[in-house]
Amino acid sequence: MTAVPEFQIRQAPVLVAAGGYVAQAWGTIPKLTAKSNCRYEIEWITEYACHRDYLESKTCSLSSEQHDITIDLQPLRQDGALSSSYYASDGKEYMFYLNVCGEVEVPFCSKKEAAICQVKKNEPSQIKVAGKYQNQTLRYSDGDLTLIYSGGDECSSGFQRMSVINFECNKTAGNDGKGAPVFSGEVDCTYFFTWDTKYACVKEKEDLLCSVADGKKRYDLSALARHSEPEQNWEAVDGSQRETEKKHFFINICHKVLQEGQARGCPEDAAVCSVDKSGFKSLGKFISSPTKERGNLQLSYSDGSDCGHRKITTNITLICKPGDLESAPVLRTSEDNGCFYEFEWHTAAACVLSKTEGENCTVFDSQAGFSFDLSPLTKKNGAYKIETDKYDFYINVCGAVSVSSCQPDSGACQVAKSGNKAWNLGLSNAKLSYYDGMIQLNYKDGMPYNNGKHTPRATLITFLCDREAGVGLPEYQEEDNSTYNFRWYTSYACPEEPLECVVTDPSTLEQYDLSSLAKSEGGRGGNWYAMDNAGKHSTWRKYYINVCRPLNPVPGCDRYASVCQMKYNNDQGSFSEVVSISNLGVAKTGPTVEDSGSLLIEYVNGSACTTSDGRLTTYTTRIHLVCSRGSLNTHPIFSLSWECVVSFLWNTEAACPIQIMTDTDQACSIRDPNSGFVFDLNPLNSSQGYVVSGIGKTFVDIGRVTGPPILNPIANEVYLNFESSTPCLADKHFNYTSLIAFHCRRGVSMGAPMLLRTSDCDFVFGWETPLVCPDEVKVDGCSLTDEQLHYSFNLSSLSKSTFKVTRDSRTYSVGVCTAAAGLDEGGCKDGGVCLLSRNKGASFGRLASMRLDYRHQDEAVILSYANGDNCPPETEEGDPCVFPFIFNGKSYEECVLEGRARLWCSTTANYDRDREWGFCRHSNSHRMSAIIFKCDEEADIGRPQVFSEVRGCEVTFEWKTKVVCPPKKMECKFIQKHKTYDLRLLSSLTGSWFFVHEGDSYYINLCQKIYKGPLDCSDRASICKKSASGVVQVLGLVHTQRLDVLDDKVIVTYSKGYQCGENKTASAVIELTCAKTVGRPSFMRFDIDSCTYYFSWDSRAACAVKPQEVQMVNGTITNPINGKSFSLGDIYFKLFSASGDMRTNGDKYLYEIQLSSITSSRNPACSGANICQVKPNDQHFSRKVGTSDKTKYYVQDGDLDVVFASSSKCGKDKTKSVSSTIFFHCDPLVKDGIPEFSHETADCQYLFSWYTSAVCPLGVGLDGDSAGEDTPEHRGLSERSQAVGAVLSLLLVALTGCLLTLLLYKKERREIVLSRLTSCCRRSANVSYKYSKVNKEEEADENETEWLMEEIQVPTPRPGKEGQENGHVTTKSVKAEALTSLHGDEQDSEDEVLTIPEVKVHLGRGTGAASMPHGHTPQRRGLRESADGAGVLLRGDLVRRGKSRPAPPKTVSSGGLAAFHDDSDEDLLHI
Repeated sequence: MTAVPEFQIRQAPVLVAAGGYVAQAWGTIPKLTAKSNCRYEIEWITEYACHRDYLESKTCSLSSEQHDITIDLQPLRQDGALSSSYYASDGKEYMFYLNVCGEVEVPFCSKKEAAICQVKKNEPSQIKVAGKYQNQTLRYSDGDLTLIYSGGDECSSGFQRMSVINFECNKTAGNDGKGAPVFSGEVDCTYFFTWDTKYACVKEKEDLLCSVADGKKRYDLSALARHSEPEQNWEAVDGSQRETEKKHFFINICHKVLQEGQARGCPEDAAVCSVDKSGFKSLGKFISSPTKERGNLQLSYSDGSDCGHRKITTNITLICKPGDLESAPVLRTSEDNGCFYEFEWHTAAACVLSKTEGENCTVFDSQAGFSFDLSPLTKKNGAYKIETDKYDFYINVCGAVSVSSCQPDSGACQVAKSGNKAWNLGLSNAKLSYYDGMIQLNYKDGMPYNNGKHTPRATLITFLCDREAGVGLPEYQEEDNSTYNFRWYTSYACPEEPLECVVTDPSTLEQYDLSSLAKSEGGRGGNWYAMDNAGKHSTWRKYYINVCRPLNPVPGCDRYASVCQMKYNNDQGSFSEVVSISNLGVAKTGPTVEDSGSLLIEYVNGSACTTSDGRLTTYTTRIHLVCSRGSLNTHPIFSLSWECVVSFLWNTEAACPIQIMTDTDQACSIRDPNSGFVFDLNPLNSSQGYVVSGIGKTFVDIGRVTGPPILNPIANEVYLNFESSTPCLADKHFNYTSLIAFHCRRGVSMGAPMLLRTSDCDFVFGWETPLVCPDEVKVDGCSLTDEQLHYSFNLSSLSKSTFKVTRDSRTYSVGVCTAAAGLDEGGCKDGGVCLLSRNKGASFGRLASMRLDYRHQDEAVILSYANGDNCPPETEEGDPCVFPFIFNGKSYEECVLEGRARLWCSTTANYDRDREWGFCRHSNSHRMSAIIFKCDEEADIGRPQVFSEVRGCEVTFEWKTKVVCPPKKMECKFIQKHKTYDLRLLSSLTGSWFFVHEGDSYYINLCQKIYKGPLDCSDRASICKKSASGVVQVLGLVHTQRLDVLDDKVIVTYSKGYQCGENKTASAVIELTCAKTVGRPSFMRFDIDSCTYYFSWDSRAACAVKPQEVQMVNGTITNPINGKSFSLGDIYFKLFSASGDMRTNGDKYLYEIQLSSITSSRNPACSGANICQVKPNDQHFSRKVGTSDKTKYYVQDGDLDVVFASSSKCGKDKTKSVSSTIFFHCDPLVKDGIPEFSHETADCQYLFSWYTSAVCPLGVGLDGDSAGEDTPEHRGLSERSQAVGAVLSLLLVALTGCLLTLLLYKKERREIVLSRLTSCCRRSANVSYKYSKVNKEEEADENETEWLMEEIQVPTPRPGKEGQENGHVTTKSVKAEALTSLHGDEQDSEDEVLTIPEVKVHLGRGTGAASMPHGHTPQRRGLRESADGAGVLLRGDLVRRGKSRPAPPKTVSSGGLAAFHDDSDEDLLHI
């Protein structure tokens, strides 16, 4: 039997983008899309497959009473009498001549009934009709106005040519508003045009008037509108009347009431209708659009039925209720005379239009201002069960159901009651969404239906607000479109709208904005917290705090609480925090002004509380916020808890009046008012622009910059708004708008924009870039690490003593991370700064409140103390009291009663002389202080000076010191993704890398400043450029260095270079790629938009270094390089103590360390540990932070790393255990050395450094003389260099032979040469050298020591001790010939430095100059580059000796030339 071919033609409505505008395609060629088994599928896109839901006319006008639309295009017709008889449009290959509402009158197209005529430009005789006037069709649908001319000449495909004109409303179009057609594209012989004209402006009475805009927020009530009879009118709830007198109120939105049900008989045009036994009344018509009133939407219906001498009117207030589109309106009030009605309607349709998807079962929508967290609904075990007649449904929220009959990863499951068959209704996920007021969770990819398409099942859960429901329970609704729908009323779907956090002082009209302190869900940072850590640890209390809104979820805290108290439980020596009081107050009102620069936030109705007199009340929290300019990143300080009222003090710049800033440099930047950090977007300004895919419309103007960036501190985003003059196709009342939301992504890439979402008229782009990453500081004890500088400022050296500062008659005692003078010295208790007095000093801030910060605009480290003693009294007039003051010859330190009825004080130091006074008014504020540390290279430690004093309540010191100067040297070794990278090979203490590109010279030194660079190169620069004309520019400073790894490349960036335009500075990016040689830097490109220089460098320094594990047996280690064993000696068996661990709360810790395990500690609990943490002032505290179980020993670059585990639990994360690591470094100048505490990492790892000579034998194997047989063989010269060297050697041998032949040809000459050689050798036998240490500025840095070798005369050569002995360098006799055995190698910034007089460096004569010469002539400044611009290392007067490789000396000739081994290229040492 022969198979009969089967054809299937699919017709589908498809939108085709043409020239940036969307239009329906009226005819395309049928396309064969599939053929198999005698079955063919053909796709045909045609208008005849489209559902007709548009208005249509064969004339040039449209009218519809139903939609109240009137359109007339007749004024656009060209009749030739008063103007041209046609419109012309350039179509690139063709010219088009058009007319509308009539034929085009051009000679070559006459008598063809053409509305559009097509003429080929290069063949004018080829004329085609692209559409006939008699086939004219005018269509209108959803705001789109289209004029179609079909029936033109046939094209090669067999289709008749056709033209489609898309009209756009433009009331300011040219040609007196007529405008002109513009060709926009062609699809299968259909030609598309766009035409902006005022005659296309359409007014619809209803649907377009059902929306409202409030700034950038848009609302649309059309979801509530009822249009056709199958739908039902809304009926309002009215509980005020008895059933017998009950009125029915029927309402429609933006539309007249439908004539159905009980409303059949209502007045025809009524939008609100009342029905009772007396008949029907119109309560108002829909005449005007909704408006925004006091945060809600209001719809006013007027011109209702007669009511005496006026008409009935109705107001409907619509209030946003996320998730609820079903609740009915409620009658609130009505006038007795029945002339006015007021309804209230809580509905999701009144919520701002927005679409957001969140993670972790949370969603935050910054546009709507709502945040939701449904994670409390997640069941860790089991599921929620919903029963129907035939099935049981099991669902979970943001998690999988754990029911035996259900698939393990299903979020919803259906189980048949008979047969127990189960279906997976969708895989679980935690992506909660907020979509135009609806909170939903969608599970997809469930078990497929048994239909032809095998459609997968899905589940949609819609969460609705019910504040009384608590968790609530889900309800099954229906199965619709392969989706199972559930509804869930729960209090967790009720939004917590943030309070207005802005207040205006009515007396001064100063405005305050605390919204920057509000912590939002989904934002960064969780909650604020304050500590009350007086007394023992078990009595400590921690307070979580939020501003103007509830806390972000804290386990155990009330979800509506704005403040919550935690306590600490002791579990076997480890403390964990648990809730103590779940609610200390709810945010009901915003801030109030106490005084200028002083605000109060009060939270009320907290948990139940009983006062000391037995009165039952609730907790209240009061937060006093005090303006403190420059107090950056501060936090609340616990003050007092008394009689159910908890008080906090907060010194912050956010409490200062808002200042209006005008700054030309701020045009594309925004300053965070709380932190002072400036987000600068100028580096993203590209002259080429950015291309973003996904829009589909490539040349429509959708936005131009309207102003500077906007900071949203709640969402931690920076916004940039764009507005267009182009009307939106979907809604003519609006133009296109765009928004770029910049998000923080740390790294070196500036990022690029991406289209996130688009609605009809709005485009939202996201841009991840490091430019908007807020500056952060991390404080560890007395050390502050600034994230932007990537550097730590350590003030510990200033904390060893206190400093006295005197101003006028006042003397302050100042402590840095330590207590100032105590009570016994006339000071105060626990004060960081004290005002000294003979009796009792005044505290200007508690040590426990210490804060450290770094302020970029001033390049200053700021230490602040708060919550000191009460501020001194002031007079009732506001003048500060002055203490002490002289009255009747006596000195008084406080307000007095003498001579007056009330307490009074003097406002000068001497009342007897000045007679200035006032009655006292005591202050509730607390004293505070700040120390501003500024860099001064010449000051060494320096001393504080009083900078300012305010009312005896605040004192600020300025301290110029070298301690806070930005570093001249940065870390050159770092770990990323468990790999270690060491760039020290490329960092020089005496020179710099140098090369030339297109006439410009570049000087580079990694990790530290440039040595021996051009004169105008900054002392803090790592990269400098010198132009051919001699102009020197800095491309990056040392302390701005950032190290990163990107796609196996090491990226080194430097910034803060020369000023590059008004708003940016130069920066440099060096891309290092792993190679076998040291390599050299080279220029890649310069990006003019970001003012960034890019360099590449192929170098083995960019290769990851892996540590090698070794075994320790009773203090003995085997060197993995040479296989020899050595003992750590005493340091393995002795007990050591490490200090340096000081915490911000004042705690100090010591660490007892014994590598063999502690046996004789003062604290018995430490026995058996290798490292034990103890407190000097608490003999009962101890914790084992390192034990011998699973100890690992690693060797890397001659250093020993020892990693200890322990069984102690991490206080920050109970799932982790504490561990410790000791980094041993070789220091031959000390014997045992002392371990030093470095810091504690975020994952509870304690790090120590230990410099000792005991591990120096590990570095022996790295020297060429001592390397064992197992040392890996390193390739000396490149193959090309070897080849060139061989050729040069042959030439040199031949030349030498010729010279010797000429020289020794005669006997007399032979005798003279032999005589001189003999005398030369005798002289050199008496020359030896001594090594002496050179004093250096950087001698304290790590293990960098320089040695000077000086020539001395010795009567008789005596054999000296060779090598190193006991970690010290001894004198070594060196003969001139012996210098040929020296081996040069790559420079290592951690090794010794040698000076060798009369040693000259010559460039290798092979291809490419030497990258790293290791000798230098003292009289010469440095090596310059070879003619081809190859990079070389410029050296100073001191030559560094690296760790030598095994390479035997190669005698080139009898002249004493020796080849130096190097991984990059050859250097020749000529003596």
